[in-house]
Amino acid sequence: MTAQPPPTQPNQQPADQPSSAFDFSGYRLTFPVLPRSLREFLPEPGWFGKLFAVRHMPTEAAISYVTNLILLIIGLVIAALVMLIGVPALLLGLPAIGAAGPAGIGFLLVGIVIIALSLLLSAVSVIALLKIREQQNWARWLLLATTLFSIIMDATPSLTESDPIVAGAATGTGVFTTLLTLVLLALLFLPRSNAWFQAADEQKRADRAGHHGPTGPAH
Repeated sequence: MTAQPPPTQPNQQPADQPSSAFDFSGYRLTFPVLPRSLREFLPEPGWFGKLFAVRHMPTEAAISYVTNLILLIIGLVIAALVMLIGVPALLLGLPAIGAAGPAGIGFLLVGIVIIALSLLLSAVSVIALLKIREQQNWARWLLLATTLFSIIMDATPSLTESDPIVAGAATGTGVFTTLLTLVLLALLFLPRSNAWFQAADEQKRADRAGHHGPTGPAH
């Protein structure tokens, strides 16, 4: 039976901690150590009771994590309310959609796809955010990817809206949200945050090298 690695403890501190938030001397980015199983990908047991436990995190990473977490919770609450209103309205409008022919059905399918993508992105973002608190370097890159994809999805309605007032309001809101999101992401890549994530990756590489000798994995 293959030995299971112990749960990751989010307390690996870098030996050469940058002296300030903007001390880029010796700054480096390396390819993150990826999870090897679903167990490593998912949040550790008891994560709910540790949502706001951030004393082990650098200040910049903690600010990014907590702010993103609050925004995500607000977004999920709004999404739930929209679905509570939207699903009954959609069911009531099914006859009209069917009467519209292929165009109506196409509109319905596009809406379903957008909702499905939004739910998937939200789920992945939640996992990435929780793993960031656990000092997983790959999680900040995953959050970066899902955030950029969400920005593109959010920008699409404002680009296709024909009403200039609605389009302007959507664009203004989108610009503010995008700037805030990019600032929060940048905090995860500032020197102290970066050194913290890199330290955890170096420890994982050492642990994995210890479990794998020249003849293969230890049993």
